[in-house]
Amino acid sequence: MLKLELLRIMKSRSTRYLSGAALLLSVLLAGMTIFMTYYFDSATGTSRHGLAAIAAERAEAALSEGEITPEKIREAYAVNQELSRVYGQVIPTEVWNSKMKPVYNTILNTRLVFFETNGMPKEPTDISPEEAGNFYSQRKDYINKTIYYGHQNRQDVADYALRLDERVETPFVYQYGFGSSNTLAHLTLCIFMLAVICSVISAPVFSSDYASGADDIQRCTRNGRRKLAHAKLLSAIIISSSLFFLCTGVFLAITLPVFGLDGTSVQFNYSTGVLAFTNMSENGFLILVLISGFLTVLAMICLTLWLSSILNSPVMVLAISVGIALLPSLISVIGDTGNLVNWIRLCLPSGGTGLANIFTELGQGTFLTAGPLIVWSPHLMLAAALLEIPVFYLLARRCYIKHEL
Repeated sequence: MLKLELLRIMKSRSTRYLSGAALLLSVLLAGMTIFMTYYFDSATGTSRHGLAAIAAERAEAALSEGEITPEKIREAYAVNQELSRVYGQVIPTEVWNSKMKPVYNTILNTRLVFFETNGMPKEPTDISPEEAGNFYSQRKDYINKTIYYGHQNRQDVADYALRLDERVETPFVYQYGFGSSNTLAHLTLCIFMLAVICSVISAPVFSSDYASGADDIQRCTRNGRRKLAHAKLLSAIIISSSLFFLCTGVFLAITLPVFGLDGTSVQFNYSTGVLAFTNMSENGFLILVLISGFLTVLAMICLTLWLSSILNSPVMVLAISVGIALLPSLISVIGDTGNLVNWIRLCLPSGGTGLANIFTELGQGTFLTAGPLIVWSPHLMLAAALLEIPVFYLLARRCYIKHEL
């Protein structure tokens, strides 16, 4: 029965067209990641795009790769201050390329933890080499103050963030790879696209039979309720899961050989933000993005199947599913990030995709509270999807079995 349901869904024209569109969009997104890479060569005054830009970025990054030790940070700011003292705001191109370029990336990724008494970030020229050498201790103070003031002056939330940050190993390590590109950002966009397309494929699984009356005949057969419910549910999940792994696999097969894998010791939080309380490497984070994306897609599929099991109109099922898929992104665009709104946004089946996904959440330092309970947003995002998959699956099964026209 499962085989027959799989064949029925795969042979439908909409499934074939949507699967082809998903695969094509994955290839296009991978191509955009590569060919939209831009690099400006200040020595020649020319710009580069695509593979030439990637090669130039890799050569420039090699100047600052390795461990980001306090001594290395101190030397970077000493060079910056000396050049600013001698040349002011306009540093000659030759001097910039020979002296400033090797330290620029280090300054760019460490400057944000230093701020004035009014809370504004300091200009790099206002940060002394001695102060810069205290980057790792200053980072702790930055985390404490940012989380404290960003969560209604709750010190318990800031303390929780600092406890999470204890797992982070220092000094950080930097190396050029896919983490230095838009690969992860475009991968999350690809996953969002797949969540929508898989919801469209799953929308008519039950409701189309209700609308056509075929369900009346199917229920009269020996296997027309429980076994058929499982077959329909599993067939939609299997097809959507296969499409997910095919499209993400194609995307990564195109991008990773070009940009390269990051070293296993390259921490995600150095290149992404101070507020990423994880010791995960860039490679590990890539796996986390895929796991989170897959769970989100499954949650959206199960939600759509549940809606399909209770509604007679595939169009209505599709409209509600797409609306829920877009809702977290709309909330992010509106900018209302209050505690209650964040609970709703992250607990939605689509909370792990769109503009607000695990790639963006892991670097934002967002914590949700309910009385004494404190939850880090990436933890809630993953837990919600894990809970919703079996809940909506069982609801869809029960509603189909009990359904009456």
